[in-house]
Amino acid sequence: MTAGSPTSPPGALHALGWSAILLLAVVQVTAYVDRALPSVLAPLIKAQFGLSDIQIGALQGPAFSTLYAVGLLAAGHLIAGRNPYRVAALCVVAWTAGGVLFALASDYPAMVMGRVLLGLGQA
Repeated sequence: MTAGSPTSPPGALHALGWSAILLLAVVQVTAYVDRALPSVLAPLIKAQFGLSDIQIGALQGPAFSTLYAVGLLAAGHLIAGRNPYRVAALCVVAWTAGGVLFALASDYPAMVMGRVLLGLGQA
């Protein structure tokens, strides 16, 4: 028995809908936290890696937002004709890999690559 089929229980589709909304809300909040984390930790990151104001600014802004914007614009064309669940899973893998790369980075270029991958995955 699948949700929405004529033989499904009356509340099954309703419960599935609220579960999907809750999941999307959790993902959205997590995305905002991922975007804001470098801003909150900027003084610590700057001190630990000896970064300039320009480097920390690039890390917080363009390193993330450039690929995020390009990814959002390209998403409609890339998803057309593909399984949206697989595309979403691939995005979550890229997002997670970017977060891990940023968290474990030992130098500035690795942090930038982590933010770029995070932006692409979130897009």
